[in-house]
Amino acid sequence: MQRKKKILIIKNRQDAISYAFFQSKSDHIIFIAGKGHEEQQIIKNKNINYSDKIIVLHLLEKKI
Repeated sequence: MQRKKKILIIKNRQDAISYAFFQSKSDHIIFIAGKGHEEQQIIKNKNINYSDKIIVLHLLEKKI
């Protein structure tokens, strides 16, 4: 059996999490890996305040 694989690359982490969140259904699980407890993201030698937890909490407020 052969399966076609679809891969979507979203380079912006917040956009990728938002996309997964709004594409998901109530019985889906979204696994967000890589940043964990970190509260900053380094982009081109700049530290930017960023938290996956805060992003998800904002998304939950919108979806509920």
